[in-house]
Order: sequence, then C-alpha cells, then structure tokens
Amino acid sequence: ALLEKGLDDKSEKLFKEVFEKSNFYDEVILINYPGNRKELLSDSILKQKVKTVLKERDFDKASLYLHLIKRKDYEYELLKAKLLLKTGRKRKAIKLLRKNPSPEAKFYLIFLEQETEKKLENLNFILNSNIEKEKKISALKFLLDRSLIKNLSLFRKLVEKLKSLNTKLYKEYRAKY
Repeated sequence: ALLEKGLDDKSEKLFKEVFEKSNFYDEVILINYPGNRKELLSDSILKQKVKTVLKERDFDKASLYLHLIKRKDYEYELLKAKLLLKTGRKRKAIKLLRKNPSPEAKFYLIFLEQETEKKLENLNFILNSNIEKEKKISALKFLLDRSLIKNLSLFRKLVEKLKSLNTKLYKEYRAKY
C-alpha cells in the first residue's frame, strides 16, 4: 500500500523489516520489493534470516541463506554448526564449533563434548566471557546435574562457581549436595 501511494522510502524500510524477521512472506517480498534486492541480501540480514528459519525448522531455506552469506566469519560458522546439529550431522558440527573461538560455540560444546575436562575448559571460558548470564547458568546447571551422581568433588567445585551467579540456585544445589 505504501508503495502504491509513492512512499518508496517507507515501503523499503518496511520490506526490509518484514523480510528480516519473517519466513512466510519471503517470496512475496522478493517479488514485490521495488529497489535493488542486494540491500535485502546483506550479510547481517541473511544471518538474521538463518536464525529465524532455523527456529522454524526450515532447513532448506537456512541452507540457502547460509550459502548467500559472503563474509564467512565466526558468526557464519556458528550458524552453519547449528544447521548441522539440527540436521543430524553432529560430528561436522562439533568440528566447526571447536574451531570457533566465540563463547556461544563453547556453550554448545559443553553439551556435545564427551570428555569432562573439555567440558570444564569450555565452562571456564564461558564464565570468563561476556556471554549472557542465563547461558552461563544453563551450562553450569547441566554440569552440576551430571556431576551430582558421578563426581561429588567436581560437584562441590561447580557449586562454588554458581555462588556468584545466582544465590538462590546456589542454595538449592547446596541442599542437593
């Protein structure tokens, strides 16, 4: 409607916004977009598109958008690893995540690695990084739950790390101990 009324700037802004956040209207937007489509297919918008379509489990579109990304940086590798994980190619995903120095990659490795030492290395990396507090707590809770049954000395060390993040959870896990 904005396009028909001659308000190209407003329609362009709206097209970009809807394209970036939705999966359902992609073809319609690409067909009806008035200007140069290269703006719609910038790396930042494509990365957001991959995140969106992965949440909706549309792996074909996620693969297509990943292929269109020009700059193959750490964020790209992380998105590719997520796609590999969701499509059942765990080994390839783990290889990509191990090469990736980002805290979010280390977060996923905590759940995927087999060796406890590697899990702890990744946890220490995460706790010293600027990743969201919720992810730090989630990784720590995962390792706490695993070590409660298998390794009580490790459990005690991990509980102490939880103390500075969330006192309520710290008390809960102390009670479990």
